[in-house]
Amino acid sequence: MTAPPRPPAPPALPALPLLPSPPLSALTGAEIFVKYENLQVTNSFKERGACVKLAALSAEQRRRGVIAMSAGNHAQAVAYHARRLAIPATIVMPETTPFVKIKATEALGAMVVLDNTWSAGVYFDAFAHGVDVTMQALTKYVGGHSDLLLGSITVRDKAAYKRLGSTHQLVGCAASPDDCSLALRGIKTLAVRLKALEEAALALARWLAQRPEIELVLHPALPSCPGHEFWKRDFIGSTGLFSIVFQRQFTKPQVLAFVDALELFEIGYSWAGVTSLAVAYDFHSTQSRPDYGHRIVRLNIGLEDVDDLKADLARALESMK
Repeated sequence: MTAPPRPPAPPALPALPLLPSPPLSALTGAEIFVKYENLQVTNSFKERGACVKLAALSAEQRRRGVIAMSAGNHAQAVAYHARRLAIPATIVMPETTPFVKIKATEALGAMVVLDNTWSAGVYFDAFAHGVDVTMQALTKYVGGHSDLLLGSITVRDKAAYKRLGSTHQLVGCAASPDDCSLALRGIKTLAVRLKALEEAALALARWLAQRPEIELVLHPALPSCPGHEFWKRDFIGSTGLFSIVFQRQFTKPQVLAFVDALELFEIGYSWAGVTSLAVAYDFHSTQSRPDYGHRIVRLNIGLEDVDDLKADLARALESMK
């Protein structure tokens, strides 16, 4: 049995030049040619893959539409060719997506969806930055006490509201009245908690950045943090979740021992509650992330006394030596 022939690339893809590259040829000792995919509409080779994949969808798949998770050129490529082929497209972007890429993707006809949980829906105005649908885990800062399971989806226009409402009804989603009452309770203290958490987290992040054991503090409000310029441009505040990266000489057992040595910090994957939490990660095999390996620990700062938390961290850091 022979495999079916691959569908030809749609004519929407321009014929791009394939030209010799003298620098690469000299570097490798081979005759190297480069195809200039940067001449695509979205300036990326990713456009070719998006175009071919969308063109190969069945009529039923096209009717249902596509969802892509991306913060860059892939999102724009999907949006551009989905609109050209009359396929509904939704792009899900992380909260730290640069504003210019959100606007560029939306301009190509895609619906932009953003998870806005880290900012508690307060420190980042999603709709003002071109987002169509914003989601938030109300379990986190709105609830605030780690005792409910609830989420929210907020839309900008009536068409999305009606579509979402119809889907919500068909799926049969329903929120517990008890969880809703706990979320309403949490909203009453949200402003007070966010202010205290921001101040405590910034104090501890700045202190940790001065410690010799720490290579980098991943708190977006610190100028040394990658992406700080986007936080400064788009956000009006920060919350209590950040990570620390240990110096390269520390082994995985040492990092785990640091977490185990903490007394006020509990070990837990959740965050945004009143209790401080710590959890170790290993990014060795995670694509699209910096290679921090086993050296990264995420901290959620709660409402304990800052000096007590600092003393707890200091004791755990000393235990690594």
